[in-house]
Amino acid sequence: MTRQPLPRVHISWVAVVTTAVALAAISTATAWGECLDAPTSPIVSIPIELHPGGHWTAQVCVEGDGPYTFILDTAAGANAIYPRLVDAADLKAIPGGLGQVNGASGTTMVRMFRLDSLSMGGIEQVNVVVPLLRSTEADDFEPAVHGILGAPFLRRFRVEIDFVERMLTLSPPDSDRLPEQALDFETAAGSFIQLSVLLNGEPVAAVLDTGARRTAMNWAAARLAGVTEESHGFLPSEDVRGATPHATASVKYQFDSLQGVGSQWADPILDISDLPVFESLGMNDGAAMIMGLDLFEGHRLCIDYARTQVMLERLEPALSTPSSRP
Repeated sequence: MTRQPLPRVHISWVAVVTTAVALAAISTATAWGECLDAPTSPIVSIPIELHPGGHWTAQVCVEGDGPYTFILDTAAGANAIYPRLVDAADLKAIPGGLGQVNGASGTTMVRMFRLDSLSMGGIEQVNVVVPLLRSTEADDFEPAVHGILGAPFLRRFRVEIDFVERMLTLSPPDSDRLPEQALDFETAAGSFIQLSVLLNGEPVAAVLDTGARRTAMNWAAARLAGVTEESHGFLPSEDVRGATPHATASVKYQFDSLQGVGSQWADPILDISDLPVFESLGMNDGAAMIMGLDLFEGHRLCIDYARTQVMLERLEPALSTPSSRP
């Protein structure tokens, strides 16, 4: 018998003037704490919350039950679940089903589950195969976090995440184009949104990751920007963790500038760490960065998956230097 290859899943944590739409054409899922029927309009707005653990979350129903708290992660190659959801929803694993998860700081083997459906704001995805993640970090989150809503769910829409108004808006893929200032992006590893940014004026390949609390670059990017291991001024940082139990050592450094995705940051304090995920993404040979939530604060992020365009609009002035979340 020929053995089938194990499924491989990329899940990374490290964490604009939009087209006008008539209010009557938007369905707003304001009922927090209940599962909703299918929306009556093609555009759905869903409230999101900043979890005390530092991740943006939304309420998701699993097989019609819930809702449960899921992390919004544009850089997750799969939707995923945590042990707390298995217990709460009495889910059963696929017999013999194993998969390989590539997280920010390492790779691990996990059990796979098949869900009849996932739904958010009444929008449903059916027959969903998900890995069961065991992250020591997420296991300790309070209130409980039950899973990750990743690219397989989100990329079916044009996505707008308003981090000021705390609202996620999903529009049909054939919606009007984003404004002219939107930038083209490439797709890495099938799901990751990748484009070029300027760090201290030097080009760095970056991945947008709403599941990453902290922005981190590899040492190749730091050296390109003029920072080496012998430089002075490093700040201590916690190890970088992610979707697996692994951890990778990291340091912080205050750079002169970061510019990209239509926004810019002066004197940002960013992490430097040769994360294993860069190799998984095929980015290990050059300057690379994971752009996390510490840069998105006060912004609106718009992603047009169908046309591979993205835009980040600053809605509030920067009140302080962007720095890595604890």
